[in-house]
Amino acid sequence: MNALEKMIRLGAKAARLLSQALVFFSLVTAIGCSFHKPSLIIQSTPRESVKAPLGKIAIVAAQSDPELHVRVPAKGPLQGIRDGATYGFQIGNDFSQDFLTKAIHTDLCRRAKRGCGEAQLVVLIEALAFRVAFPPLGGATGGLVGGLVAENKKVVERSDRAVQQALDRLKIQTHMRDSVLRVVAQESPYEASPVDRVGPLPSGHYDTFLQIRISDISLIGNERSVNPPLQILVGAKTVLMRGTDGTLIDERRFEQASEPRQFAEWGDHDAELFAKELEGLYLSLAEHIVDELLGYPQTTIQTADEILARNPEHVGARIGRGIAYVKLGEYESALEDLQRVRVKLHSCHLFHTVAGWLGG
Repeated sequence: MNALEKMIRLGAKAARLLSQALVFFSLVTAIGCSFHKPSLIIQSTPRESVKAPLGKIAIVAAQSDPELHVRVPAKGPLQGIRDGATYGFQIGNDFSQDFLTKAIHTDLCRRAKRGCGEAQLVVLIEALAFRVAFPPLGGATGGLVGGLVAENKKVVERSDRAVQQALDRLKIQTHMRDSVLRVVAQESPYEASPVDRVGPLPSGHYDTFLQIRISDISLIGNERSVNPPLQILVGAKTVLMRGTDGTLIDERRFEQASEPRQFAEWGDHDAELFAKELEGLYLSLAEHIVDELLGYPQTTIQTADEILARNPEHVGARIGRGIAYVKLGEYESALEDLQRVRVKLHSCHLFHTVAGWLGG
């Protein structure tokens, strides 16, 4: 055997050992709860704000329930062993197939004129052996890891009931609409009111209708893990239309995700943390909706100017105009508006504090 063949065999052996170590590590981390908490990154694509003046806005909550999906982890060690073995077999199968494919398409003779045929055959045989052995090895490893990391069955079932009950008792669509109303009042110059439905048209009371619908709520995580960290993902759809004839002005989707936590943590104390986090996601969605649909700087400034001419103390108009100035880079004008609001809010807080003292 010449020096080239020895080097090729040694390299193939080293690659095989490294691949086995990587697969074992991948099985342990992927099938278990992982050593870190991966976050679901919501890529927010920059979108142009609505430019049209919107006037008086009617905000409509959807009547239909959102789609719900809860990723329930394995219930106890027995299910953990079964699920872990399944996931481990799948991971081993995918990894060994990729290894075999690379071996088939690797040409060891490309740079050598002779002495490489036997080494090519050795690499292919080892890749085939790897392909046969690793799926069952992955299944065995996965079953072991799954049984060790699986949550207690009673804890999972209790958490599942708590999360489902929290979703049932929360008035999801109404809560989302009210969050948008609150943000509109606090951070924009627009006047908005809740209504039950769009119409009849033409509307004599509203210039614009904004329909908001929470379309889906998911508690999601790694689908090949026995007890993965889970994130709440909330999706909302908005439709903006004219109050005169129902002409569509804008339609888009928004998404917001939480930090990941274990399922038992989400369901602890009657899913108190889950409900609180969901409310926070509603508010974040509301802020994004108001910013994109009602936050076009020039239109916001024009609307705020008209309102402040009639009522110089309108907080929403001042904050909305201040935010618009920031977007345009007019920081001195923004500072003037926002400082005035700060003084007003501080004065109101001081008044209520003193009144509380006197009342006490």
